[in-house]
Amino acid sequence: MGKLERVVKPEVMLAVSKIPGCRIFNCPTGQGWVGKVVSRIDGFLTLKFPTKVSFGLTIGGSDLIGWTSFVVPPEWVGKKVAVLTALETKRADGGSVSAEQANFLMRVEEAGGIACAPRSAEEAVAAIEAFEGREA
Repeated sequence: MGKLERVVKPEVMLAVSKIPGCRIFNCPTGQGWVGKVVSRIDGFLTLKFPTKVSFGLTIGGSDLIGWTSFVVPPEWVGKKVAVLTALETKRADGGSVSAEQANFLMRVEEAGGIACAPRSAEEAVAAIEAFEGREA
């Protein structure tokens, strides 16, 4: 059995953090509840005035979000730019990208960003390093 996503994700984060100009952040997506805690007994939490909250970018948003900066070529006036970098980590031997996740990754790429669903740190690094050769 291959590495689980919870193992792959920190390996990807560590590997891409070594790429100059690359900054990546864990960006979980989900829902939860907030409110005044009334009681906490045997693993049960009772809230008064509960309010449902959502967190993360959007449904389908990638696990890891950040940017990769580089100096653009002279024809771009030599300014440094930051390119959105979205990595949707998956377990090494399986795990599929949902329709929402695939759509998010596609939209990032269409807008000129770096997007992939790496199953290893090596795949993530290769995707980021391959970017600089692309045309705008």
